[in-house]
Amino acid sequence: MNVALRVLLTLWGFLVAVVWSLFIGVAYLVLRPVERNGEWFDRLFSLQSRVLVRLLGIRLQVEHPERFPRDRPVLLMANHRSYLDIPALVAAFPGHSLRFVAKRSLGAIPVYGWAIAASPCVLIDRANARDSLRRIKRGAAALSPGAALAIFPEGTRAAGESLLPFKKGAFLLAAGSGLPVLPVALQGSGKVWGKTQRLFRPGTIRVRVLPLLEKPEGKVSPDRLLEDVQRSITGALEENR
Repeated sequence: MNVALRVLLTLWGFLVAVVWSLFIGVAYLVLRPVERNGEWFDRLFSLQSRVLVRLLGIRLQVEHPERFPRDRPVLLMANHRSYLDIPALVAAFPGHSLRFVAKRSLGAIPVYGWAIAASPCVLIDRANARDSLRRIKRGAAALSPGAALAIFPEGTRAAGESLLPFKKGAFLLAAGSGLPVLPVALQGSGKVWGKTQRLFRPGTIRVRVLPLLEKPEGKVSPDRLLEDVQRSITGALEENR
């Protein structure tokens, strides 16, 4: 694909993302007072994600979606390569509710950020571990069966295919959440619109759902949980290269 066409696609992508996000943000702020348990957020977030993926011409390949349980909530952990990872994950799991753990500063973004702050997503201050754990536990307790609290344990988008070191704080929070962990390996989003990539490139995003990591009764070691999730995602990424 030539550069001129990629420039047009990139401008189209920004326009779609901004306009649709503002629309969803306003819609949610209007509907927020009459919702229960985040139901309007889940519907609008799912609609937004499916529309963005379709209008941007992204092809989704979802492997083993049956591993995402419908009878209980989970903590979903995935690698992070692109801003498109969030809509890709939400669009990949119709019928499931995904609520993300994100930094609190996102709530300051006009309209859409305000909607996020008012939503069931969990906004945390990474410098305040105690308050973050309290928010995670509260967010986990509010999940219905088949829902997930989603977190990117690398903490930021990676520029290459290799995983960045996982943040231990994410696993301290995970251990305290009381939820089983569902690892997910994302491939292709970095090639479509990666961290160092200025121009959009149409392509395929593969969402591979990995075996659920059940938590044993009693105390869970954050270090062991980190190793298990890292091993699971790394193995899936290397297998699909």
